[in-house]
Amino acid sequence: METIFKKGFLFWIKNLNQQNFDSTLKTAFINTTPVVGVKTARKGSKNIYVPTRLTSRRGKFLSAKWMSSNILAKKKNKIYESIVEELIESSSKKSTSAKKRDELHKLAEENLVNFK
Repeated sequence: METIFKKGFLFWIKNLNQQNFDSTLKTAFINTTPVVGVKTARKGSKNIYVPTRLTSRRGKFLSAKWMSSNILAKKKNKIYESIVEELIESSSKKSTSAKKRDELHKLAEENLVNFK
């Protein structure tokens, strides 16, 4: 795993040297880390979603999980190319990881109105 990230970093330096790797990596994780989640609860005979605040550790875990699943879903020749592509897309909020975060926040916001 370490060699894959080293190859990805070298690929970044060779091809994308105009962008800063550290700031792109931080921005990618900030853009994909959820703050609010939902839990399922039964109220009568229906299931309702209760919005809950996520810990930073849980949010980072979900972010890494979504990003890694998207990296593996991409069918590139080299996996480190997929990693670099996912980081760039996530830093600009165009990846499916960022969209999952937005959908989760939207679901929590909708159910917050219905919960009260």
